[in-house]
Amino acid sequence: MWSGEFVELWSVITVEECPCCGAREFEAWTEATDFRGSNETFGIARCRRCGLGATRPRPNDADLGRYYPKGNYVSHQNKAQSLFDRVYFEVQKRNLAFKNRVVSAKVRTGRLLDYGCGAGSFAGYMRDKGWSVSGVEIDPEAARLASERIGQTVHSPDVWVPEQGSQDLITLWHVLEHLPDPEARLRDFYHALRPGGHLLIAVPNTASRDRAQYHRHWAAWDVPIHLWHFQRVSLRALFERTGFESAGSEPMPFDAYYIALLSEQNRKNPLWWFSGVWHGWRSTVHARKTGEGSSVIWWARKPETGV
Repeated sequence: MWSGEFVELWSVITVEECPCCGAREFEAWTEATDFRGSNETFGIARCRRCGLGATRPRPNDADLGRYYPKGNYVSHQNKAQSLFDRVYFEVQKRNLAFKNRVVSAKVRTGRLLDYGCGAGSFAGYMRDKGWSVSGVEIDPEAARLASERIGQTVHSPDVWVPEQGSQDLITLWHVLEHLPDPEARLRDFYHALRPGGHLLIAVPNTASRDRAQYHRHWAAWDVPIHLWHFQRVSLRALFERTGFESAGSEPMPFDAYYIALLSEQNRKNPLWWFSGVWHGWRSTVHARKTGEGSSVIWWARKPETGV
């Protein structure tokens, strides 16, 4: 048993094989707390081969919904509810411009699927830049807002059918860590991309300075709704396993501040604003030197000869 493990009458999924590299050996790594509301403690196991972290115990998919914030998941809203939300949306404007620059450096324009699009901020921004966009979103209210933003129906992942070769670019902004079966979904993306098409995945990085700084208080653990915890080796293994070619990476500078601020709140630091900005800056400087940001954008490419 994990120290402090919460056991209740909900079913648990046992992960026997690493979805990134296929290894079957996991070792106990660390623990993290659900600071969003339940205050339950979960263990995190680590794949001995590629370093992928797996949340344990992992609630059954049907039970996971109760751990998601109700009515205050800021990325699924289109208006601020608090001072922190107002800061978030102000930074989001700058972050959207940053994301556009990152995308445009690889793919100039075309057909873009934003998988896990939230309220449609990124998809809508790229639509305004001339892209043909579509979205997939599991939250019904967020999907409704996104549909209004991009002018077409945003489907649930349960009904989304990947059409072969239909996309030039597929993006997942902090989504992969939520997916029950990353390997199966990447195979769907491979099918949906044209040969030479690109996949962009942004996830928290367990090799970051702030993960080491905050330990179990690191906000990007976000257990149990983050089922997986990635780093460079695990992502490259997943790409190789699903037929993709690795195509580079880039830290996300704004995320370092956001994660540091939330982590300081988890610590109950009364000076969380000051400390969060300070450690966010230090994480950003570290990422410039090492490439290991608090969150990292990972690029993968479907080979030109891919079918």
